[in-house]
Amino acid sequence: MNIRLIDYDEHPIVVTIGRDMAVEIINPSICDGVTADLLRKIADQLDAKHPPYPCRPGSEPERHERPAEPLHPQGGVLDALGGTWTDGAGHTWDLTLMWEDVTGERWRWNGRMAQSVPMMREVRTGELTPLDALRFISGPITPVRGEQP
Repeated sequence: MNIRLIDYDEHPIVVTIGRDMAVEIINPSICDGVTADLLRKIADQLDAKHPPYPCRPGSEPERHERPAEPLHPQGGVLDALGGTWTDGAGHTWDLTLMWEDVTGERWRWNGRMAQSVPMMREVRTGELTPLDALRFISGPITPVRGEQP
């Protein structure tokens, strides 16, 4: 445990956030309205520099992005035993993994193909979407590490 004493005369605004995300703001020498304006400016700066994918507190997602080129679903080859699909552009997709789109939704292969493209099922809603359409609409998609099929 690291304990630090804070001198409120030295720091006009002190914001603490606990591991449970409880927030405490101490601003004895500054008006609440001025403090709120300052915190909004800070929030705007953070929003402006945030990457275009969802994050989890304390860690950025591990990204394994595919090139922006199309998948070329025609000519794709399924290796059902190995659990992979190689699209017509030569990219190999591990269908045994859970995949996450840029909105944070998680997808799994449902074991079926539609016009030689793997059909992906959204874990929360059960929505079915072909892999190429999923990547085009909500991509890039990335494998979720540490998840068991």
